[in-house]
Amino acid sequence: MGLSPFAVLVVEREPLQWSDLPGMLASWAQDAGGFAFAGLLIYIIVALVRRANSAEGSAAWPRVLLIAVACCALSGACFFAGRSLHLIDWMNSPPDTRPRMAPSGQPEP
Repeated sequence: MGLSPFAVLVVEREPLQWSDLPGMLASWAQDAGGFAFAGLLIYIIVALVRRANSAEGSAAWPRVLLIAVACCALSGACFFAGRSLHLIDWMNSPPDTRPRMAPSGQPEP
């Protein structure tokens, strides 16, 4: 028979438990929020380009565009606040005291 032409990946881990839910929800919220932020930015850019290319020259922005810009600004502010908390946590963490490993797998002198 020989070797299988398909790769085989075996992932062994513990079954999911209720205690895993908060971390999984946080991960989902970060992923969904990132995609929503990207979609909102694309919508705002498209709306502003269409508005700039239109023949009408009204000074007031549509209500939906104002709400989208406000939500985008709020989302960006929350993102940068969260990233700053991660940065502060990283700066306050103790230094890594493990010895550095050489490419050969031996500790560096």
